[in-house]
Amino acid sequence: YETGVPKFGVWEVYTNGSVTMNGSGAGVVLVIPEKTKIEYTLWFEFPPTKYESEYEVVLVGVEMGRVAGAEHIVLMTDS
Repeated sequence: YETGVPKFGVWEVYTNGSVTMNGSGAGVVLVIPEKTKIEYTLWFEFPPTKYESEYEVVLVGVEMGRVAGAEHIVLMTDS
């Protein structure tokens, strides 16, 4: 990574938000430095726009990393 942060200390958060006629949900994959993957799925109880679902899933992904002890997070979204 070009941020000057050593690669071994970087956590990766991958997100994917989805809005369809049948509902909306989102997925988060948190990859810790040891390359272990933690997957989480969200289902919204409100009808979000595409941007709202992407925003919510980014917040959840960053919070997952923070709670797990991440100091440096690289966020990868589908937008």
